Amino acid sequence: MHLELREIQGTHEEIVIDKAKTAMKLMDYPVLVEDSSLEIKSYGGMPGPYIKEFIQQLKPEGVYKMAAAYEDRTAIARCTFCLNLDKYLKVHKFTGEVEGIPLL
Repeated sequence: MHLELREIQGTHEEIVIDKAKTAMKLMDYPVLVEDSSLEIKSYGGMPGPYIKEFIQQLKPEGVYKMAAAYEDRTAIARCTFCLNLDKYLKVHKFTGEVEGIPLL
């Protein structure tokens, strides 16, 4: 089942853990949620977990132009999954990330 969950303002980790807890309350059975982020180092880690809104507003070309404006175009793509088996237990978090430089 696909749920569109609200996103709190916070760090990537705080957002995905909140999603897992919220989904568990709504579904009342084990849930697995995912959240992705893109951190551009020259922008102080922004847009981070807010990449979806940046892409919706600026389109991928606009995000590309943001990175192109700086000499350091290093970015980190991060994907985190949270598994919530029981609303009374700890949320299990799994994160993978890739660091790279856009080819400009």
